[in-house]
Amino acid sequence: MDLETHFFKWLKKTPIAKGIGDDGVVLSTSLKERFGVISTNSKDKVLALDLFSEGVHFKREWFSLKALAKKAFLVNISDILCMNAIPKYALLGLSVPKSFSLKECSLLEEGIEEVCLKWGIKLIGGDTISSNTLSFAITMIGETRGRVLYRKGAKKGDLIISSARVGSSYKALHSLLRGGNACKKSRFFQLSFNVGFFKNLTRFISVGLDISDGIYTECNRLSKLNQLDFKLFKKDKRYKSGEEYEWLFCCAPKYKVRLKRLAKRYRANIEILGRVKRGRSNYKDKKWH
Repeated sequence: MDLETHFFKWLKKTPIAKGIGDDGVVLSTSLKERFGVISTNSKDKVLALDLFSEGVHFKREWFSLKALAKKAFLVNISDILCMNAIPKYALLGLSVPKSFSLKECSLLEEGIEEVCLKWGIKLIGGDTISSNTLSFAITMIGETRGRVLYRKGAKKGDLIISSARVGSSYKALHSLLRGGNACKKSRFFQLSFNVGFFKNLTRFISVGLDISDGIYTECNRLSKLNQLDFKLFKKDKRYKSGEEYEWLFCCAPKYKVRLKRLAKRYRANIEILGRVKRGRSNYKDKKWH
């Protein structure tokens, strides 16, 4: 058992944890009232936290500092979007190498400011420390825009679909880890989200999550939560590709035609990967970090 699995098993058992297992936790209006939080906004809040650390998720020579800061925020934005929420606020924990110059810090600031301005996110607090490596810890706060999409709720017979063809991150990271070069157009470097497609998709689907650790890993996670087999039609090394941040979701077969029309409208190159069945999934995935 790896350390991450061990830690999540403890979180499942301890009485102090709530909402563990999804991309974020929903703080509903009723829950806010119970905690004494006064708000004039009736929309539920979705909170998500991600770490993005040098030596674990990236090597500094792979990215410009501006690009690193942007990606650190974008992977958090992905968590909010895939729960059908809009990112609104962020808290930033930043570990900066002691050797950094003011110019290098300014490049990080440029990346953070650019992505926050584009998405309308307000940076409302955080903390900074000096360290030997560069690391980001970002808490993103979003507001729901309708039905919240969770990882649990799949039904037997549902289709398993990805919002785009995956694999470019696998190629890029595989090459980089061997000391080679990688295409800068890969999703490992260039993250973008088909927000219009995502927004209209939620009315058809039962479960969803972003593909951060590869389709094999995500199917194993969904299988455990839903107690069903997320059976893929074929084996493919592309399904080991993490850092894709496309959407993996399920929908009933009756929505297949409407889904294809929607994908065509928003130029989403969806892939129907498999079907949900009785049983359990146990794919041999790849641990990238």
